[in-house]
Amino acid sequence: MTVHSKAFKFRIISLLILISLVSVKLAAQNWDVPADKKAKNCDFKFDEATAKLGEAIYSKKCASCHGTPAKGNNRRAFKPVPPDLGSSGSQNLTDGELLYILSTGRGLMPSFFGTLTESDQWKVISYLRSFNKSYKQVVSKPNSARPKK
Repeated sequence: MTVHSKAFKFRIISLLILISLVSVKLAAQNWDVPADKKAKNCDFKFDEATAKLGEAIYSKKCASCHGTPAKGNNRRAFKPVPPDLGSSGSQNLTDGELLYILSTGRGLMPSFFGTLTESDQWKVISYLRSFNKSYKQVVSKPNSARPKK
């Protein structure tokens, strides 16, 4: 094998490794949310009270990795970096997508399925939505009872 063919082989292997790493990083940031889960909406209205309850839960369960929404103080040491949940990327997700991510978890992101009730997960989403001034909630069952505190 010549010096040129060894260098060429090294470049090809390096390129393949780089492509693999980029693919893994991109795949780690995208969630494949089933259509029925993506379209799910909460059955109670988000308001200041639900956002405040959600903030307390978020502070205990989420802030250590995601930081304060819209402040950019998330844990950058983690790979992939946990998103700032006040960012446009997170705020552009549907309520159902956020619920699915909270419930399912993946990698370093834990599943909160057995840890938080669905009502508490919705309260966290209510808190997150308070950072989005253009957010318009779709309630799945209008006139439903308020959540238990």
